[in-house]
Amino acid sequence: MPVWHTLQSDQIVVTQSGLHVAAMVRTIAVKAVLDPDAATTTIAEPLAKRLPHMPDHAARTATTDPLPLRPTIDVKLRSTYRSISQAKFGAVAPDSTMLDVGRDVLTHEMLRLDFASGRIATVGKTDMASLGSRSVPLRLTLTTDGYSAAWGDSPIPFHADAARQPASVVRTVTYGALTLPVHDDGRGGRWIGWDAFAGKRIVLDLPHATIWIEKPGG
Repeated sequence: MPVWHTLQSDQIVVTQSGLHVAAMVRTIAVKAVLDPDAATTTIAEPLAKRLPHMPDHAARTATTDPLPLRPTIDVKLRSTYRSISQAKFGAVAPDSTMLDVGRDVLTHEMLRLDFASGRIATVGKTDMASLGSRSVPLRLTLTTDGYSAAWGDSPIPFHADAARQPASVVRTVTYGALTLPVHDDGRGGRWIGWDAFAGKRIVLDLPHATIWIEKPGG
C-alpha cells in the first residue's frame, strides 16, 4: 500500500530522491517533493485515483506531456492553496512520494527552508524586508534543464535531483561569505543541489528567481 503522509506539516527531509515536504491536494494529505527542475507538477497514480474529474487515462498511464485538468485542482504547501490547470501523471516516486511539485506551483511561493532544523515556513512581510541585509542572494536563470545559478563569470546548474548523480566528487567552493559544496564529475561538469545548503537556512524565492542564503550569524 502507498504511504500517503509521514511528515509533519512544517517538516522537510532531504533524501536521494529530493527534498520532501508535506502537502495537501484538495483535502488529501500527501508526501511531496519540491522539484524546481520540472515545469509541471506530476501526480502519482494512486493519488490520481482518489481525485475526481481526472483525465480518463491519467490514473493508469504515465504521461510525458501535461494533461489539462477540468476543473482545476488545488495544491497547498504551507498556508496557501494554488490552483493548477494541468499536470503530468506517473507511478509512485521513490520514498512513496505522491506529488512532484513543479514550477507551476513554486514560482508563486516564497518558502523558508531551514536545513539545520529540518523545517519549512512561509515568508512574511517582515522577513522579506530583512532578506537583503541578512542573506547572500544566489540569482537564478531558467534554462531548458531547470535553473542555472549565477556564480561569478561562469553560471553553475542547480539541480533538485543532484543527489541522484553518484559519479561526482563534492568540492568546497567559496561564494560570498559562504562556503558551499559543489558536485564535479571530473569532465568539466559542475552543479549544486539541495545538499549545498546542508545546515543552512535559505529562502527559496522562485517568484524572483533567487535563493537567499542566510549569512553566518544572520
